[in-house]
Amino acid sequence: MFNQKSRYYRIDDTSYTDPSGNEIIYKKRRFLPQPEKFSSLAEYKVAKGQRLDQISASTLGDPSFYWKLGDANAAFSLTDLEQAGEILRIPVEGSDHT
Repeated sequence: MFNQKSRYYRIDDTSYTDPSGNEIIYKKRRFLPQPEKFSSLAEYKVAKGQRLDQISASTLGDPSFYWKLGDANAAFSLTDLEQAGEILRIPVEGSDHT
């Protein structure tokens, strides 16, 4: 259902059988990792107008890994990390679940 770059790729499936007997398969809940479990590769200062996909492309090599920046920086809202002057922790590939 999800490709290998997705934050949901490693989340197990589970199922529910509704009252009509239909089995509904879905992903289990994804809990955010604790930022202190990440090893930091570097810190990155956000410039005015930058987006996380751009930062992810330049620091992690893939714009679709923007969510890893959110996990490593305990972001409730990813747009909070796009503020000019914000200092982001860039996670090492393989630390925690990245």
